[in-house]
Amino acid sequence: MQKKSPLRIRQDVESARGRVGLLVGVLRENQRERRWRLGEECERAADGLSRLLEEHAVPEDYKVAVIGRFKAGKSSFVNELLGSRLAGEDTNPETAAVTTFRAGERIVAKIRLIARETWDELRALHAKDPTDPAAYRIANWLKFSGKDSKASASGPVEVFDIGSIEREHIRAGGHTLVIALPQGNGAEEDRKAGAEFRRRIKQFTSSTRPHHCLVESIEIETPSQILQQGVILVDTPGLDDTERFRIHLTERAVEGVDAVLFLTKSGGSYGQAEKDFLLRLLRKGTVKQLIFVVTQVDQTYEQHVRQARDQDEDAEPISVRIAAERRRIRAEIEATLDELAGDAGTVSTQRFREQLSAVEIAFTSAANHRDHARGERIAHPIDPADPGGLNQVKRTLFRILSTESRLATSKRAIEQGTRSILQEMLGAIEKRRLVVDGMRNREVAEEKLATFRQQFEEAGVRFTEVTRQASEVLKKQLVTKAAVGAVVAQLASSEADSVLAAYETDDAGRHWKTRRSGHWGYMSDLQNRVANRIFPRVAEHLESQTGEFAVFIDTFRAHLGGLSDEAAKSIRDLEIGEELQLDIASSLEEFLEGALETQQELLEGEEAKIVALLEDFVDESVEATISAARERVSGVWGRGTTTAQTGEVRTFYREVRGILRNAVKGHVEIRFTEFAQTLIEQADALPERSMSQVRAEIQRASADIKAAAEATFEGQKEIFIRLVAELKEAAEAALRDVEFLLTEDQAIALDAPASPVLLSAPSGGEGAPSQTSSASQENETRRPFPATPAPTGSAEAGTEDIVAAIRRQATRCVGRHILRNGDKNWPFSRIFAAEFLGGAAEIWLIDPYLAQPHQRRNLREFLDAAAAAARPKIVNIVTREVSDSGAEADQSFYDALDRTFFEKAGMKLTLTFDEDIHDRFVVLDNGVVFKLGRGLDLYKPVAGLAGRDPALRQTRACEIDVFAPGDREG
Repeated sequence: MQKKSPLRIRQDVESARGRVGLLVGVLRENQRERRWRLGEECERAADGLSRLLEEHAVPEDYKVAVIGRFKAGKSSFVNELLGSRLAGEDTNPETAAVTTFRAGERIVAKIRLIARETWDELRALHAKDPTDPAAYRIANWLKFSGKDSKASASGPVEVFDIGSIEREHIRAGGHTLVIALPQGNGAEEDRKAGAEFRRRIKQFTSSTRPHHCLVESIEIETPSQILQQGVILVDTPGLDDTERFRIHLTERAVEGVDAVLFLTKSGGSYGQAEKDFLLRLLRKGTVKQLIFVVTQVDQTYEQHVRQARDQDEDAEPISVRIAAERRRIRAEIEATLDELAGDAGTVSTQRFREQLSAVEIAFTSAANHRDHARGERIAHPIDPADPGGLNQVKRTLFRILSTESRLATSKRAIEQGTRSILQEMLGAIEKRRLVVDGMRNREVAEEKLATFRQQFEEAGVRFTEVTRQASEVLKKQLVTKAAVGAVVAQLASSEADSVLAAYETDDAGRHWKTRRSGHWGYMSDLQNRVANRIFPRVAEHLESQTGEFAVFIDTFRAHLGGLSDEAAKSIRDLEIGEELQLDIASSLEEFLEGALETQQELLEGEEAKIVALLEDFVDESVEATISAARERVSGVWGRGTTTAQTGEVRTFYREVRGILRNAVKGHVEIRFTEFAQTLIEQADALPERSMSQVRAEIQRASADIKAAAEATFEGQKEIFIRLVAELKEAAEAALRDVEFLLTEDQAIALDAPASPVLLSAPSGGEGAPSQTSSASQENETRRPFPATPAPTGSAEAGTEDIVAAIRRQATRCVGRHILRNGDKNWPFSRIFAAEFLGGAAEIWLIDPYLAQPHQRRNLREFLDAAAAAARPKIVNIVTREVSDSGAEADQSFYDALDRTFFEKAGMKLTLTFDEDIHDRFVVLDNGVVFKLGRGLDLYKPVAGLAGRDPALRQTRACEIDVFAPGDREG
């Protein structure tokens, strides 16, 4: 089914929010009902839904940043992406200001210029200290006056009358210059108007003109198809820009973006600028929103064709060249962590590698795309249907916006939160209906409930004590970890020192004139580079702290199970269940599931925040040290100037080194301590929260008894039943509508009567396979199938023949798992359940991609699930070999796996390498076949408690179909 466009998703999320809002209104109208205590349930649900809507507002737009070094073809790419030539494409670096493109009915540029008040403050700052980084915009501005020889060290620039420009464009409070593109005067006039429009804008965007120093922001409205999807495109200065204030503009522009288009020139090297930027995205957890765009593919391929012709050789097809470059770039991306990993450990590094392996790579040619649009012949198309590759970039971008954007996050939260709140309310209402319908004696029921409450509180005291002891163990373990954390912090400070050393070497080698003018000691991007250097080591220690908390959770889960068992025994002994519908076991199970999800989100968020903000470790004292050092250096004159200056530079860096070491060490240690405190607080709170859950359930049971008593009055029972039915209908209809609106596939809206309900869920026809997802688990149905092996041919039949025979006969779809992006509660034990695997003695797993660490983790967990569900005798693994160099390591891994599972479950593993396999299956000799959309690679990168609990992992979007042998007569 066709996927929804970003615009459609936005509209549907707004509709879903509106639908939830309508339900809140209905619940508010009923929350005043007190006779049967249904109003309490309505109020609780309405409050929860209102908070949900408040906390997850729909962002106004999708923000997409275009990043890259100079000469990467950013402007040409942006123009072709927009369908209009709006950005300058001169050979000189043009983009010196952040330019934002948004949808509009006509093409209009709005250039917001700096306010007089701000400009005067910068001038005063520059006059006080010309080397102050905050005043660097003024230093750049003065280059164009021809009078500031110190500021012209970077090379000659054209001289302008900057005084006149300043008087023309700087005003009190700032102002916006509006430039509109006239249209409709004929092709030639339109061409001239377009050229003039670009010329006027170029004044304020080009680094070769002083006007760009006055720009706060540039916004261009244009009727572009991609922008009409709600996308805002942000074109930024080059990553390797030499002007510091423009680098800061770029950094601010990419904050909070929904996707990043990272451009690099085809055939170009993967340099430090690319590595630093990629590490920053990785550290901040936004690399999943990255598309690595390789530009100007046509040029590099044309060079290859010429070289082949000159050497009298046949040129390789462009597809082969692209595949080779893809492998090179992939290797360079995945090697980004190599120098950082060191001895930092494996857990966090593997997680970051898993994120890097998912980075999208697209190949483009703006020239091809433009020529194709003109109907011209393309000599070397990237793809016959998409010669310039831009359409594929758009499709990939739309998919990321649909699954990883701020809006997608709000969408998942609204859907999952609405479902959870309404299911809790519906469960409480249904229990009350059953109690009202079946209550025989109020006094007896109240006496039993009081007895149960007393027994439960006694059990709760024991539960609280044993969980308190477990919490104390956690605290001791975290204290032990603190000593390790101090060592980690010390190592992090040493690594920060190595980053600083590179700046010192550069400044010590500068010319004495450059140093005297103050152009040294900037340490541009020092904090980010230090953070990028140390974050794997920091993340590794945070992961180890979370591991201790996970051990506590395992203990807590066991004690909670004991409490649940005691409660269930009391309910049986008191014979409460029939009348009161008191199900403490289910209540505690639901509590634990929800609590663990909350803990996972909290811990993952806290860890991500710490890693993301590692650059916040240097205060203003460093700036004062820098300024003092510059003054000392500029004061060195006479014989031996270079040597004396170098000595002062070395002294300066010794001072900064001490500040940096202490700052990094202190910052990291504080973060470790805060994280440990968060873990302890959560551990201490869980027992009381679980007790509160049961107390609330008991309170509801008490309300059920009172409601039953009220309903015994003449005529009241029918009124109660009617109100229950109305509330259930309203909640269920809203839930259906929200789930239908927020499905990821296109769907046809059904006509509805004059009511707020606009949509209803589609239903499958007779013979349709079951569809299961976290959105509709209650609809999960599986049809029985024969547990006897399907005929597999002669005894001499090879493995391929046996598997092929089973697959041929497995024609009846008996189940379908629909895993959506970001879903949880999909461990392999649920997918490969005993009802499917039962009776299987031999299994074939066919998956070409089992080489990465996370894929092998998934393989082990699949084998655990298979052993638990069926205990097969043989599991045959068919995959691709990694490489010749990795063959020995591959065999060693599988040999160890074979020994482990033979000892654990009596399972024998066989391994076959087949380079030709593409499709992914699990085939069982009981005749069942799983068609795996993504193989075993179902989960997003794992962090926090999800490392130990697969049910907490977020899934990638895919479908898994389950087939069994068809009818014999068929």
